[in-house]
Amino acid sequence: MPSVLVFRIRPSSLYSIRATGTFQSALSYPLPPPSTIKGMLANALQRAKPEFKPIEAANLVENKLVACAARLDSVAIASRNLLRQVIWDEKQKELRTDALGRESLHSHDLTCLAVIKDKETVNVLADSLRVSPICLGDNESLVSTTKIDVVEDAEHMEKIRGDDIEFNVYAPAFLFDFINGEATFMWLSEKLTERKDLPLILYILPLKIEGPKYIPLEMVRAKVKIETTLIKTKDHFIPVRKITDKV
Repeated sequence: MPSVLVFRIRPSSLYSIRATGTFQSALSYPLPPPSTIKGMLANALQRAKPEFKPIEAANLVENKLVACAARLDSVAIASRNLLRQVIWDEKQKELRTDALGRESLHSHDLTCLAVIKDKETVNVLADSLRVSPICLGDNESLVSTTKIDVVEDAEHMEKIRGDDIEFNVYAPAFLFDFINGEATFMWLSEKLTERKDLPLILYILPLKIEGPKYIPLEMVRAKVKIETTLIKTKDHFIPVRKITDKV
C-alpha cells in the first residue's frame, strides 16, 4: 500500500500562493494546492539530484503521487499590499510603472502530505527535502522544513456511500454528499505537468474564515458519496479516492 510523506513547513515571513484566475488582484490561497505541493517536491528533487532535468523531476512526482493534502497548524492572517512593477513600453520606447494589488499571508506552520505509491520514491523525496531550499508558491516565499516524517505503516480504512467520515486535511469535495458543520470550499489545481486545459477541482478545506483570519478546524465531518479510502497517520486523516491493489 502507498506510504505517506509528511512535512511541516515554516514560512520565513509572508507567503503568497497566487490563486488561479487572479492577476490584477493577485489573491492568495491559504494552503498550497496539490499542484504546489508537487512543485515543491519536484524542485527539491531536482536540486538534490541535478541529474534529473526539471521536467523529469516533475513527471516522476506526478506519476508517483496518489494524492496530496495540507492543513494549517496555526491561524493565518491575510494582508493586502501594492507592488510597483516596472514595464518596458515597446510602443513608446520608455519604462513605465504599474501598481498591482497582491495578497500575502502570515502563518507559523503548515503541514503538507503526499501519498506516494512506493517506498523507494517516498524516501528519495524525503531525503531531497532535507537538503534543498524550497519556496511556497513563488520564489519570494522561502520556507524551511521543520519536520519530515515517512509513514510506511499508515492505517487504511475503506468507506462506502453513506458512511460517516472525519478528516483534518483538505480533500476533493466530490468524495462527499454533504458536510456536517463548518468548512471552506475552494477551487484548487491538481496537475503539475499537464498545462493544457488545466481543470480546477473543488476542495473542502478544514478551516473557517473570520475577516482576514483563516482559522484551522480540528476536524471536518461528512457523509461519503463514492468509495473512499481514509488513510490515517498519527495526527492526520486523509480521504482519497478508493485505492486499489493496482496503485
